[in-house]
Amino acid sequence: MRILICIILFFSTMHLGAQGPIVTFDIYEDPGFYSNHVYTWVNNATLRMEPSRNAVAMGTLPIGSVCDLIKQGQDTVEIAGIKSPWYFVKSSTNEGWIWGGLLTKMCTGSNVDSEVKFLMGYQMHDDVAEQGVEQTFVQIRAVKNQKEISSVSFPLLEPTWGMQNIGSKGLKDIQDIIAVAQSGESCGHFYGNAYVLWDGNKLMDPLVIGGVPDGDFGIWDSPIFPSDIEGMANTLIIDSEDYLSNESSDGESYGYVAERIAKRSFTRWENGQWIQQTEQNQTKTLYYLVSGNFGDLYFPEEQKIFPADLPEEIKNWINSHKQNLR
Repeated sequence: MRILICIILFFSTMHLGAQGPIVTFDIYEDPGFYSNHVYTWVNNATLRMEPSRNAVAMGTLPIGSVCDLIKQGQDTVEIAGIKSPWYFVKSSTNEGWIWGGLLTKMCTGSNVDSEVKFLMGYQMHDDVAEQGVEQTFVQIRAVKNQKEISSVSFPLLEPTWGMQNIGSKGLKDIQDIIAVAQSGESCGHFYGNAYVLWDGNKLMDPLVIGGVPDGDFGIWDSPIFPSDIEGMANTLIIDSEDYLSNESSDGESYGYVAERIAKRSFTRWENGQWIQQTEQNQTKTLYYLVSGNFGDLYFPEEQKIFPADLPEEIKNWINSHKQNLR
């Protein structure tokens, strides 16, 4: 089973650029009640008299404060690896200029405790180098009565995100699961969902479950939670469909051979941790597809006799993968 430690989210007002994350917000002329609302997602966000870090401080706003966007400053300022303009905002207690990296529209509440809110934004000062590539981090903070009670950080993988609270999904002693969806831009990028569990006191490291389509391999994982129709008590089931492909050595005798593999894995949630049930895991080859100059050959794994015109190289590749999988 693939349970990856990372997570994902869509910022309709934030995006990940080639030069680092950029935070911007639209300001509507006819906002109604909520469309110009943003929220402070850091502790004691400073309001200033002018759109500058050197301007006189007008006070601070606690985490989770509701602000109305009034106008945007002219310049985009980079602070701790994040780029954002300044915004003039009004709260119920104060008004002034605030740098946009301290604000977010990404928030949701607990399904169990209405006083608990979850806020998310780009994490400052946490750019790290992994194999020569800078990785941007985000952070979810749990807030109650405008005080932070827990937080969890994780690296961003893809530029498009979405966030919602899907409840406990039947997991014991879990109150909420913050589901975060991510979407890549092309083949070779991750598509899927991540899940941050909340037990009423602590945000846990997220589980990422999804897929990566590419030219010579593919991975598609789908979760089945206890409350889903095929769910099992306190068990996370991962249904997977993978494919592996191989091109012919001469590039002419056939285009490629692909093997489609179905997998099902089981992990129990016990005493606040995941315990893999490897003895229950299942693997099954669904079919092989061979494409080449002679046409397409499609046959299920149960077909023990290879088609007569199947090249020897393909037979060897299939047999070697059967051995590796069993």
